[in-house]
Amino acid sequence: MNDNHVIRTASAPAGLETLTRETPRKHFEAWLSGARATSSQSDPAGALAGDRRPYPVFIVATAGGGIRAAYWTALVLGTAADRVGASAWRRHLYALSGVSGGSLGAAVHVVELATEGSPTNLAQRAEGMLAQDHLSPVTAFMLYPDLLQRFLPFPVAAFDRARALEMSWEKSGHDVLGVEAFSEPFGTLWSGRYHSMPALLLNSTRVETGQRAIVSSLELSNDFLDAVDLLQRPANGRPDGSGYPLRSFDTLRLSTAVHLSARFTYVSPAARVENAQGKLWGRLVDGGYFENSGTATATDLVRALNLDWDSIQDASDESRDPAFVPPAVPIVLLIKNDPHGPSICSAHVDPKESQSQLLTEVKSPVDALLATREARGRLSEREIIRTVDGPGALPADCDRGCILEFSLAHTPTTRGESQPTATQQAFTDPPLGWSLSETSRAAIKSRIGDHEREFRCIDDLIKTGQCASPTTCEP
Repeated sequence: MNDNHVIRTASAPAGLETLTRETPRKHFEAWLSGARATSSQSDPAGALAGDRRPYPVFIVATAGGGIRAAYWTALVLGTAADRVGASAWRRHLYALSGVSGGSLGAAVHVVELATEGSPTNLAQRAEGMLAQDHLSPVTAFMLYPDLLQRFLPFPVAAFDRARALEMSWEKSGHDVLGVEAFSEPFGTLWSGRYHSMPALLLNSTRVETGQRAIVSSLELSNDFLDAVDLLQRPANGRPDGSGYPLRSFDTLRLSTAVHLSARFTYVSPAARVENAQGKLWGRLVDGGYFENSGTATATDLVRALNLDWDSIQDASDESRDPAFVPPAVPIVLLIKNDPHGPSICSAHVDPKESQSQLLTEVKSPVDALLATREARGRLSEREIIRTVDGPGALPADCDRGCILEFSLAHTPTTRGESQPTATQQAFTDPPLGWSLSETSRAAIKSRIGDHEREFRCIDDLIKTGQCASPTTCEP
């Protein structure tokens, strides 16, 4: 009766067109056509090639991990954009699937790309926003107004501690990025540019069923197995009105959409979601409860595009139907923020040594449930490798698609690469909360240099359509 953790909404700006979403396949065809046309105008070599060169399409899967994940995600994507230019980068970045803090980092990056004039120094600007203290407001609300709410028999929305975190993001977006995007409705980000901006897929978890629940600028097709489309329209809902549309989601704030993916245990409460009749539909928590890497949704997206990537890659056939989708190559950027996590090149993961032999009968079921969360993420990573590279494949060259891994863990991937020194291996784990110290930020930034090979590959792909420095794994 006193659940005050309701969805926050915003008033739509005057004259704003309602976001009319398209299925991934339909949206991708329009996006790709426009992106290639714009690229040809700014690239004479592409125009001379008749737009038949392989076209790299970047799809991002970024893992959860609080502010650490947000900071690392925004830093990696901002660095990639700064190296090739924001305009060129935007023409190749198709979609981002995020979980928890990874969703925040992805949203920050898309907001930056949506800024008029495509500003430079995206990495630096994102750092400025995410370096702010976003933990103190949540703590203050948790200890005072939201604690008082527990003793009141009626809900007071203004006491909700979830508001504190969302308002902190909104203020930082205004102060550092100079935009109001985080306080505006989710769909505003694509207003008038639906086919020229990257798509967002923000992953949450429905408490009652354990399903993925996704807020996305794309209309989810049946390829997204057992996933709930939170922006689903009435035509797809149940006739009795007890299903969709969900109340308040038409004017869902961007900050709230991100937070639905990042409702980490106890720090942020489960979000109360109501249907159009005002009745409880369910509650949403952190997307990491279901799968923390973001690759499950990214894999479904690649499949939803329903493209024969290999045949599209073969652009030399002049007899091809001119109406066919232009040649495209899927490049998945896998952004991971666990400083000690295994590489995708690791075929097997050694089990951690048991830290204690006490209370094993009590702890074992809980430990197993927690371990399956990480195992499910690794399974999803292997699945997206199989989807992009083929059965039994490991990340290799990018001629027909590949996976580029950006991990906080130092993971030598090529034969003959030297092992890190003791100094390089020493690494203080940045926290999973919503505030990063200067030391933690410096530690994260120091890892960018470990991925020069991957950044150079992105540069080559955008400029020439080929990667001269592919990531390879030892057999």
